[in-house]
Amino acid sequence: MSQHIGEFVAKTAFYTSDFGMNQQEKKKLAQSFVNPELCKITEDLVFTDPFFDHETNNFEDELRPDVEALWRDDRLHLEAAKLKRKFLTEADVLLHGDLHTGSIFVSADETKVIDPEFAFYGPIGFDLGQFFANLLLNALSRSELERQPLFDHIDRTWDVFASVFSTFGAPRAWKRTPRRRACSRTCSGTRSSMPSALPAAKSSAGRSASPMWPTLTALSKKRCALLPSGMRFASAAA
Repeated sequence: MSQHIGEFVAKTAFYTSDFGMNQQEKKKLAQSFVNPELCKITEDLVFTDPFFDHETNNFEDELRPDVEALWRDDRLHLEAAKLKRKFLTEADVLLHGDLHTGSIFVSADETKVIDPEFAFYGPIGFDLGQFFANLLLNALSRSELERQPLFDHIDRTWDVFASVFSTFGAPRAWKRTPRRRACSRTCSGTRSSMPSALPAAKSSAGRSASPMWPTLTALSKKRCALLPSGMRFASAAA
């Protein structure tokens, strides 16, 4: 899982960023992923409500003194507000938007990411940050002796992400020709322009695939992402 998620986030981030796309094409793609309704859920449940006495907060009574201390922590509120501002204003890359263990199916052979309806253009660190936070919360529910495997997943995922993203290299991307010819692919009725230089082979299912490059795969209506080898997107009904 760590290998697949690290590759997935790195390749999606690079190939939907200003490093991997023509900047004008990226702006057009970002427009097709404007997602105010579901982004509002994240704005409230992740960056706002937990830091105040709000009806959406759910915790055990034994934790109330600690929770109320967090509600009074002005420094924490300031840092949360800074992160919320980044979430609202930085359209770096195409994000899954709700990447946690409940959105990931893992088998011995492949990893599937589901529920892409939160996808939008946002800060590059959001998907990894949310995934890591979910693993850390899971670790807190375990005994100390059982936590290390989750910490290892975090370390491995980050190492893979950093290695894969760095391999593509921002300096190399900026030095490419100003306007690479783009191809248009249809994604559930929506046309999105992506770099045409992505080499592809045909899988047995007839879909574009490659062991070295991500595949442009339909997620849902107006929802597309670049997937690494070994990754699959599945609908919620799958």
